[in-house]
Amino acid sequence: LEMEEKKAEKVFNNESIFCVVSGAGSEKPYVYAGTSDELLDKDFGSYLHTIVIPGKLHFIELEALEVLANLSSIHVERLNCK
Repeated sequence: LEMEEKKAEKVFNNESIFCVVSGAGSEKPYVYAGTSDELLDKDFGSYLHTIVIPGKLHFIELEALEVLANLSSIHVERLNCK
């Protein structure tokens, strides 16, 4: 977000959804989706991390993130309205 503030290209903001996968392929992968503020406090462990910043999502994709990546229903409702 610091780079976004400097460049002001409006690619993402504090309400943008980020998806993080840690430990993909391991016995206990960690998958989480949320805003940057929500992710800053998470401990993703020592595994390699993948961060995905999705574009516009289909409602089924939002539901999948809610179920599989613990995306808050508040975000799902907000994004479904766009």
